[in-house]
Amino acid sequence: MARVLIIGAGGVGSVVAHKCAQNPEVFTEIMLASRTVSKCDAIAASIKERTGRIIETARVNADDVPELDLPDPMPGEKREYPSEKDGYYPVIVSTGLSDAQNVEITSGLEDGDTVFVNYTVTESGSSW
Repeated sequence: MARVLIIGAGGVGSVVAHKCAQNPEVFTEIMLASRTVSKCDAIAASIKERTGRIIETARVNADDVPELDLPDPMPGEKREYPSEKDGYYPVIVSTGLSDAQNVEITSGLEDGDTVFVNYTVTESGSSW
């Protein structure tokens, strides 16, 4: 059993949520959160229509880290995110066409670039 929390209901968040919903054996529970919960609800409705899966939605301001109230790591675990020392760094990209499954990146990336989409997967029984 794996749970995923996806923060952001834009084009990338929508694609990630749809892809996770297509893999129920990997992602047994999905929550999509954003500042605009109506966007999350629209994506959740699309996922239900396309896959029959029901996902949870919530409102969160990801710029306010204390508001995220992430569960503490399990004993012996630590929460790590890719960093510049790992070769990851934020870049500004321009997007083109998008649908519920895909987002076209028209500039900002080079062939062969690795992209990290910020999401969290946990197998613990903690709450979101």
